[in-house]
Amino acid sequence: MEEFNNIDQEANDKLFLDTLPEIEIKYSKSKEQVWLEMQDKMNETKQFNLVSKVKYLVAACVGILIASSIFISLQSVNVYCPKAERLSHILPDNSIVELNAHTKISYNKFLWKFRRKLNLNGEAFFKVTKGSKFSVYSDKAVTSVLGTSFNIYSRDSKYNVTCYTGKVSVESLVNNKKEIIKPQEKIILTEKSELKHSNLASPEKTAVWTKNKFQFTNQNLIDVINELNIQYDVDIQLKTKEEYLYTGNFDKTESVDEILHLVCKTFGLVFDKQKNGKFIIESAGA
Repeated sequence: MEEFNNIDQEANDKLFLDTLPEIEIKYSKSKEQVWLEMQDKMNETKQFNLVSKVKYLVAACVGILIASSIFISLQSVNVYCPKAERLSHILPDNSIVELNAHTKISYNKFLWKFRRKLNLNGEAFFKVTKGSKFSVYSDKAVTSVLGTSFNIYSRDSKYNVTCYTGKVSVESLVNNKKEIIKPQEKIILTEKSELKHSNLASPEKTAVWTKNKFQFTNQNLIDVINELNIQYDVDIQLKTKEEYLYTGNFDKTESVDEILHLVCKTFGLVFDKQKNGKFIIESAGA
């Protein structure tokens, strides 16, 4: 009986389906259009992922550059020798630099292995270890060597270089003129930015100031006074309009009073030591 009931049910269902109206389902897009749209969506996703990766890569590179810049800047070294003092400094390549009073040098110890370069303001004597190019930059000129000993004076508008061993190249940063000097030769950068070549009067192995001596040859008196101010950390004021050229040698063991006495006696000048530590130099009849 159950079997006949099932047959009847199937017949009824078929009869019901046959009576239903035919419904036509219309699609707004063809299969080709749907597939193209899916491809566009996938391409957009790929492009988005690529852009995101590029952004992350750029951000990472910027971060590395910033971190590297900070690291390199932290490797900067500044050395200053105060007035009335002297000091010796060893550079990363074991080159030695002797700093005269009121002198500053600066360099980067990380970059030093790639380029031996430092900045100088003041006066310094260098004993350079042989190796790659060694350059000293000042406001007006750059001095370059491979391995040698030399002295650089760079204060205000005055600049000169003396070679003691090896060869030294001096280039003016004003007009790019260059000169090469040998031992016991000197280059002076004139007010017109010309490089004036001269020979030392007497052979020396090192700058006289490194031996605690002063040597002046036909120098303006005001320059002599300025040097004494630096070497003794005093305030000497020259109250005369006359121009004098001075030649003489002193030892740092002499007091500033003794030196001023000798200098003033040469030109008929007198000096007065003030209570505040200043020295005033005037004409004898002032």
